[in-house]
Amino acid sequence: MILVVVSHKEAWFHPPSPSKFATIGGFSFQMQVLSDLFDETTVVLTKRNSSTPTGVLPISGHNLSVFGIPEPKGKDLRRKISLLAWLPFHLPIIWREIRRADAVHAPIPGDIGLIGLLIALTQRKPLFVRHCG
Repeated sequence: MILVVVSHKEAWFHPPSPSKFATIGGFSFQMQVLSDLFDETTVVLTKRNSSTPTGVLPISGHNLSVFGIPEPKGKDLRRKISLLAWLPFHLPIIWREIRRADAVHAPIPGDIGLIGLLIALTQRKPLFVRHCG
């Protein structure tokens, strides 16, 4: 089975990582464990353009790949408004990745996870939703 994870989790391009991406916190460990349960795992998350902070952990796992999409601009209300301009460019990517998956994992709350959740429901995909934070 193929799993796709759609998350707002910020990540940075990190060449030493097997997936070429790294992040902070426990997300890397969660993805590693989840990937062991599936034949293939794709993680769609937001890529930050800022410099990589110290202490990042590589995102890796069993047949795991990461698809980094640019992070919507702004915070709070500005981010919500910028999503309107962001969606036409990135919604097709999320739609395609969910279409090819057998199951979807959408960590919420978060705008990108919510978009993944709604697409999964529209495509009638099995859905695993986890409340974070």
